[in-house]
Amino acid sequence: MTDLWDDLLGCLDLLELAPAGEPGTGDGGAERAGADARGAAPAGFEGRNQQLSYHRLFGGQLLAQFVRAASLTSPGKTVKSLHVLFPREGQSQEPVRYEVERHHEGSTFAAVTIRARQATGVIATASVSLHAPEDGLSQQAIHPVPAVPGAEHRVELGLLPWETRSAADIARDGMLPLNTHGGQLSHGRTHGMGLLAEAIVQLRGEGGPRQVPGARVAVVSSGGLTPSGAILLRTDA
Repeated sequence: MTDLWDDLLGCLDLLELAPAGEPGTGDGGAERAGADARGAAPAGFEGRNQQLSYHRLFGGQLLAQFVRAASLTSPGKTVKSLHVLFPREGQSQEPVRYEVERHHEGSTFAAVTIRARQATGVIATASVSLHAPEDGLSQQAIHPVPAVPGAEHRVELGLLPWETRSAADIARDGMLPLNTHGGQLSHGRTHGMGLLAEAIVQLRGEGGPRQVPGARVAVVSSGGLTPSGAILLRTDA
């Protein structure tokens, strides 16, 4: 495991924030996370950030900390569903405060809303459903995990901080060209719209130096403008 992975796992060591004015902690006091003995929802948590080569927060870090905060709010339950929105970018120089609102806490199910906040305001929100493990029939098919591609499949994806390998040739002149315009990191916070525009440019043959020769079919997927979605585009020209 690389140092970057260790650093990401370390970001899951959240601190529980005491309510303002609570004796013994004060307004910024913190202690190890976990619901109190009365089962009341914690006031919130604080998490540190990965220090990567770019100033924005890594979205995967926020997702992981949302899951961790929800699990600490409802001990004995695991996350069943998670819906996250990112209204603005986060800054890596400032810790993230997670404000927890518990809507329901039953013996089997729980529902919470969590807001991730920095000085600029709310940077992400999460709606989380949790469920206690139950005995019963298992209907999920588990397929064998394929072997990890060898070093010869290594690809460079720019700002991604980890080594990436692909079993398919995703270079611009490869069998499956991917993110021919640079992907999400190349066009700010327009979410899926830039990806859709690039697909149309490629199908029209107007990509210039980045044009994929003979492009006839394009697949666009997004998780920002809508909760999730995919579009298949084709041209008969």
